[in-house]
Amino acid sequence: MAINLELFVRDFADCEKLVNTKFSTNKAILVHGYEHDEWPLELAIEAFEALSSTRVTLSQRFSRKFDGLIHPIHSRGMVCAWQIFPKV
Repeated sequence: MAINLELFVRDFADCEKLVNTKFSTNKAILVHGYEHDEWPLELAIEAFEALSSTRVTLSQRFSRKFDGLIHPIHSRGMVCAWQIFPKV
């Protein structure tokens, strides 16, 4: 299985930067990805959650799957979002 680790590392870093900003509003991170029979996205999302949880507190995951795109490989995927909070 191939996972684009560069994207998840960037998203992980964004969580930490965002939670440390002085914005006085709710903060959230949104991640989207494509999957294929040989590349299930769920495992990558779980890895992102585990890694991010070492630096920030994530809410429950809000997600929606999508499919029917015309690309021969990237025809389905998922969008996930979490509200993020400082690590307690």
